[in-house]
Amino acid sequence: MNETLDDFAKNLQEQIFEDTRNAYGEKAYLRWLNPVYMGTIPEPDGYARVTGKCGDTMEIFLRVQSGKIV
Repeated sequence: MNETLDDFAKNLQEQIFEDTRNAYGEKAYLRWLNPVYMGTIPEPDGYARVTGKCGDTMEIFLRVQSGKIV
């Protein structure tokens, strides 16, 4: 039974990856797998934190310079 569950999980993961590539494109898919900008930044100009109904939390830190997000 473990092999069947492992196969199911592998196939599900492959389907999620394929759906993500199709929905957002290869560049966004690769960025999702290998995020570049993570963590906090000191003294941000903007900050937001949102927790969804499922309990997942997202934090965003922004720095603005000459009217542009840097």
